[in-house]
Amino acid sequence: MNCPICNVEMVMDYKIKIENSLLFSMVTIKKKNDQKKVKAAFCPSCGKVELYADIPSSEKE
Repeated sequence: MNCPICNVEMVMDYKIKIENSLLFSMVTIKKKNDQKKVKAAFCPSCGKVELYADIPSSEKE
C-alpha cells in the first residue's frame, strides 16, 4: 500500500493501542457474526496513518 499523500510504501501490520483506556483492548469491525480486526499502516516519510481490515486470504475474492 502506497501513501496517498507522498506515494512512499507504507509500513503495514501494526496493531492499534489506546493508552489509559480500560474499555477497549482491540478495535474491530463487526456486522452480525462477521468480525474483522482493524490494523494500521503508517508512512515513514510523512507520518500519514491508514486503517484497514485484516481479511484472511481465504475470504478474499
